[in-house]
Amino acid sequence: MGGTFKFLTGAAVGFLAGILLAPKSGAETREFIKEKAQAYMDNADVMADNAKDKAVELYSSASGYAGDAGSQIKTKIEAARGKLSRTGATDALGDATTEATEAAAGVADAAKDAASA
Repeated sequence: MGGTFKFLTGAAVGFLAGILLAPKSGAETREFIKEKAQAYMDNADVMADNAKDKAVELYSSASGYAGDAGSQIKTKIEAARGKLSRTGATDALGDATTEATEAAAGVADAAKDAASA
């Protein structure tokens, strides 16, 4: 990211130096700068809208993953409760802990996948 910033800074300095040293009248130069600035502002607005759309998309995707993971956790907890009533507390507690740990790992993996998408 530092290299990109340096490049953009260098490009901006070079652009301004080129404009200021160009053989145009002051009015022409100011108009040119105004047009270019407006073009960059318009481009920045488009880029901001694209970033917003991508953020909304990622949020929706992550929410879906979280909802799916929550359903899996709920199912595993219900299964563990069933085992608890049938087999005894010690075995069921161990199984519930293992299943909850696996479900939590699934949630973490889903979140990583959503973040990298």
